[in-house]
Amino acid sequence: MGKHAFVFPGQGSQFSGMGKNLYEINDLAKELFEQANKTIGFRISDIMFNGTDEQLKQTNITQPAIFVQMIRNAFDKNNNHCNCKILFECDWKITDDTVVRPDVMIACGTIEGKYPTKPPVLILETLSPSSILKDRNTKFKLYQSYGVKYYLIANLDRREIEYFVLKDNYYQQVNNLTEYTFGPNCTITIAFDDLLTA
Repeated sequence: MGKHAFVFPGQGSQFSGMGKNLYEINDLAKELFEQANKTIGFRISDIMFNGTDEQLKQTNITQPAIFVQMIRNAFDKNNNHCNCKILFECDWKITDDTVVRPDVMIACGTIEGKYPTKPPVLILETLSPSSILKDRNTKFKLYQSYGVKYYLIANLDRREIEYFVLKDNYYQQVNNLTEYTFGPNCTITIAFDDLLTA
């Protein structure tokens, strides 16, 4: 089984034009950037591709730009081996009357229809005052019971991520998880904590 390692840049490594070439030549990269534009609520890709140095230094621009680039790089390099999609703010239809919308999820295998119906392999939720109880309780139990292998809870105010791995049908908290196995031939390394220390 082959393993892949990725090094992800922190704040200060951004530059005008980052990701533009891939956006123009790679349909998958273009799709991910467009998903990010929609999720964030403005065209982060326009700022990444043509923004001024001053714009790119703003944290509200820099952090999403680096995150989009980081996920796109990991996905692009593993796509042939993993058959996974990174979905931003996309519905996951669990049952006919239960639908959730994680902040970020990685779903592997074929997605039939508009939304995943099988459990994603990884979900990342970002805590906010309005979502903290749902993310820590309701969604935690729901994701655990439906077999989401990795559940990450990011607290941007505290600059920390909590990592939970499903073992024997229960989540166990682990420290600074960086290696993720998404399938028999798909293990990747993503250092999410690096984003928070930028």
